[in-house]
Amino acid sequence: MLLGYLAVSCVLFLAARWAFTLIIISSYTANLAAFLTVQRMEVPIESADDLADQTNIGYGTIQGGSTMTFFQNSRYQTYQRMWNYMHSKQPSVFVKTTEEGIARLLNSKYAFLLESTMNEYHRKRNCNLTQIGGLLDTKGYGIGMPLASVWVYESECVFESECVFESECV
Repeated sequence: MLLGYLAVSCVLFLAARWAFTLIIISSYTANLAAFLTVQRMEVPIESADDLADQTNIGYGTIQGGSTMTFFQNSRYQTYQRMWNYMHSKQPSVFVKTTEEGIARLLNSKYAFLLESTMNEYHRKRNCNLTQIGGLLDTKGYGIGMPLASVWVYESECVFESECVFESECV
């Protein structure tokens, strides 16, 4: 009998170690079982396809804007379905200004579709905003300047306001 040769402190240590091990294993097993059996209540939206396939969250653009024109003229099936939804939805899912669209998405179940530069601008200034998925369409834009212009300098900031108002979002 091995326990007869050990000191009481060693026996207590071994008993506590086994009890701790059993508690950890049972906790892990219970959490794993709970994780595997619980279903998510809402399916996350990760792309334009996910947004088009659901009916719980409304979505729209600026009335008469370039994003609205993009959906209106698109030949891609998902974007055509999104346009048909936006065009026929009552009350209208279109907004007059970017600020109105942001206020609407913050106060209701609404996804606001807008140009990536405006999206980035507003996300840097409001930590409650995020972008889901990648770009819907890619177009390059440039700013024309005369050679040796006083406005051209080597920096990552194109406009002075970008340097002053950096995001404090973490």
